[in-house]
Amino acid sequence: MDDWMTVAARGGLYTALMLVFGMSLFRARLVSVDHRLDGRFRVIVATAIIAGQFLSVVAFVAMVANMTGTTAFAANMPIVRTLLSQMAVGYAAIARIAALMLSLVLVFMLRRWAWPVTILGALALASVAWSGHGVMDSGWRGALHLPADIVHLFAAGAWIGALLSLLVLAIRSRGRQGGEAALLGSASVAFASTGTVIVGAIVVTGIVNYLCIAGPTVQGIARSTWGLVLLAKLSVFALMLALAAANRYRFAPRLAAARDAFTTHAAIAHLRRSLWIEMSLGLTALLLVGWLGTLAPDA
Repeated sequence: MDDWMTVAARGGLYTALMLVFGMSLFRARLVSVDHRLDGRFRVIVATAIIAGQFLSVVAFVAMVANMTGTTAFAANMPIVRTLLSQMAVGYAAIARIAALMLSLVLVFMLRRWAWPVTILGALALASVAWSGHGVMDSGWRGALHLPADIVHLFAAGAWIGALLSLLVLAIRSRGRQGGEAALLGSASVAFASTGTVIVGAIVVTGIVNYLCIAGPTVQGIARSTWGLVLLAKLSVFALMLALAAANRYRFAPRLAAARDAFTTHAAIAHLRRSLWIEMSLGLTALLLVGWLGTLAPDA
């Protein structure tokens, strides 16, 4: 299978699983939500669940094809059976599919679906750590690297899920004033404080992951594909931080302080535009993460 298809499948899988976890978590923390808005969250999360199931299969097939160097079914099936029955990466894939299947049932069956789906989404998201660099170490390094990788995934998932959730609220608030705008304002301010914790977790676990993968040096980082992709990811992350700071210290407070229709609509428009850009950068970062997972530090 072509490398770009593998990267796209991995990046798409990260995106889908982070949306399942992050949007469910965001919805669980919203107190006052009407039936129509709750329905929008259900549909988006359900779509992400279905995408996650499909991309789990695609990414697994791509991984096997890269291992064998062929897409031939007969040649790859013995490897697939071995991975699924004897290897941690196979167990993780099975657990992921099971968690997603149960999530799809619960998201439509339960009235208060958000917290159960958040927990199952966390399990599904954590499972991808077993198909990346997080399992490259053993001993104390492995005991540090894998949990750091999982926390990194959770923090990124909470961020990406919150961005799309806020976008849903911002689009719903377009041309309106009152409850919808107030909900967007309060949710934006609430996420601003949580965002500090998320960014801190991403930075700390990112440093731990780098030290475990490449060691305590940056020498020669720009001379490998892995290093260049990492630098590109860090650049995108820096841009996201700048936009997040603008949302926290400028756009969200401006919306919360708005007292008339004109200033409210203007504040919503600025916040919505910033969220679109930040979300686009987030998706770019996840595509780069999917690429990083296929590379070795010296590649």
